[in-house]
Amino acid sequence: MPTRPFQLDDLYAIHIPSDPQMSPDGRSVAFVVSVADAEKDHTRSTIWLVTTDGGEPKQLTSGPADSAPRFSPDGRHLLYLSSSDGGPAQLWSLPLDGGEATRLTDLPLGADLGVWSPDGTMIAWTATVDGAETVEDSVAARRCPVVVDDIGYKIDGLGLRKELRQQLFVLTVDGGQARQLTDGDHDHTMPVWAPDSRGIAVSMPDYSVYGTVLCPQTIAVVDVETGRLTPVTAADAMFWALDWSPDGETLLMVGSDRAGLAEPRLWTVPAEGGQAPRQLLPDHPGNHMPNWDLTFPARFTADGTRVRFGEWYLARTRVLEAPVTGGAPKELLGGTRTVRTAAYGTEAIAFVAGDEGHIAELYISDGQGERQLTRFQESNLGEVDFVAPQVRVFEAPDGQRVHGYILRKDDVEGPSPLLVDVHGGPYNAWTPALSEHFLYQQALAGQGWTVLCVDSRGSASYGDAFMQATNGDWHYADEGDILGAVDVVVAEGLADPARLVLSGFSYGGTMTAWLTTRTDRFAAAIAGVMISDHVSWQGTDAGVLTSEWIAGGPLREVYDRLTDRSPIAHVGKVTTPFMILQNEEDLRCPMLQGELWFQALRAQGVRARLVRYPEVTHFALLGGGAPSYPRDAYQRLMDWALEHTAAASDSSDTER
Repeated sequence: MPTRPFQLDDLYAIHIPSDPQMSPDGRSVAFVVSVADAEKDHTRSTIWLVTTDGGEPKQLTSGPADSAPRFSPDGRHLLYLSSSDGGPAQLWSLPLDGGEATRLTDLPLGADLGVWSPDGTMIAWTATVDGAETVEDSVAARRCPVVVDDIGYKIDGLGLRKELRQQLFVLTVDGGQARQLTDGDHDHTMPVWAPDSRGIAVSMPDYSVYGTVLCPQTIAVVDVETGRLTPVTAADAMFWALDWSPDGETLLMVGSDRAGLAEPRLWTVPAEGGQAPRQLLPDHPGNHMPNWDLTFPARFTADGTRVRFGEWYLARTRVLEAPVTGGAPKELLGGTRTVRTAAYGTEAIAFVAGDEGHIAELYISDGQGERQLTRFQESNLGEVDFVAPQVRVFEAPDGQRVHGYILRKDDVEGPSPLLVDVHGGPYNAWTPALSEHFLYQQALAGQGWTVLCVDSRGSASYGDAFMQATNGDWHYADEGDILGAVDVVVAEGLADPARLVLSGFSYGGTMTAWLTTRTDRFAAAIAGVMISDHVSWQGTDAGVLTSEWIAGGPLREVYDRLTDRSPIAHVGKVTTPFMILQNEEDLRCPMLQGELWFQALRAQGVRARLVRYPEVTHFALLGGGAPSYPRDAYQRLMDWALEHTAAASDSSDTER
């Protein structure tokens, strides 16, 4: 079959499987398929079923917004979320032996993921509840001043919390009414049933202390009959409940015994509380909340002696198994692939994984080997020749070893234009596995560019010390890792020093701005949802801990250091043509941050362009909103890069 490079319109052909769930008998897997709908400009999600022997996948729901399938314990019904009627998501139940789906909830603000009780008689879920006593009170509150007494009063994607809180509900399946089990000022999230169906573990974030990012999280157990809530972990720790041991005596958790920045690890704690948590693998270096995704499961095995879990290590995610009593874990899935999520049967594991040349698909691994259960990319993108990354290790100027990768077609000769892409976070990491995000990298590589991605200091999945290496010294601590890698790529003859372009989103956008204050070597720069001023950023939903990360202390003590680490403090040094992509409803990196940078550049005569995306929040440009927005942002990034490197190329040709 003839092949061709990836093009941005191929974004609409990508089908992404996610959230696999094994049936109780192990014979089938339910999963979600998401695809961008160009005509209606939204991401369509539907629920599918496939047999584990490798049969043809079957679409169960029509969408356009169905998710979170969960089998009943007897395997006869599939619980799922749907907002396909245009309202907020509600819980539905689909009989798998035939018949129409039944809507189970009708909540004003919708429901979250539902979980069957082990005995199959009840369903638990959390839902956002408005604490205003009546609808009239809620409407009136929108016209009144908002009174705020604590930090954490706003969340990107939600807006002002006001009286909105997440509460726990249960429903008796056999004709019962929904009951709200929790109330009060706390949120209650991620319900996990006890094996005897008499208790539910929930995680309770406390936004009032630090804000909404890495705040304290208490685990408590709710008695299903009485609603009595018993805290299990300390109020200053940060844990999320994941599973109960089969005997009901132990809870499996992920997080840290202190709130704030730390690589999340697996812990156990007695379900009745009263004892300190025990870290499961204290000497193992991985991050056990892969990609900061709380939906990646960790589970006890059926006999309770082992735990299966995902681990994010050296920018890849694998599945491991470890004894509960301690000891070295063994790898069950991984290798050169990146596992995006998994579902654990008694022995089999259903999982979604991708590698350097293939977007993720659904697989099954069991005693008979491993089988691929979906082939969406082969069917829809079979003629696309994706550029596989070359994994590299660079040495920073101070000798620190830093991982990264290079995208470059094999047939490209001599120095090419170079895109240096900086990841967000900074407590994140690039993955060498092909992802549906950041595919402008593939589009540029297909046109003969080289793309450089560096996991500089501060990146997650390389151990806690590496992730914390930028603490108190943002930008200064990690700039050399990126610029040093650029020096290597130029010295190797892969990149034309006159055609270097810098880009990044979120922290990557902020670092893009910072690096243009430190060097004029880049022909152009593109920053998405950036921060320009770290002092004013302290007022966002990210919370007050950010001053600790950036400058090493609370705002009152490190104001000058925060100012010095703000790109805007050094904007007078910038000469690089700069494009800013900013979202108007972003509470994490607000529009004002991009506006400030844009106006400062224009005031000093630097060519700059500001692109404003209306009605979307922080992650919309990376696939969290209407598909047209990332498509538009990626095209603008490429056009800006091509325009400014073309001028440099013409100049180089004239000199030759």
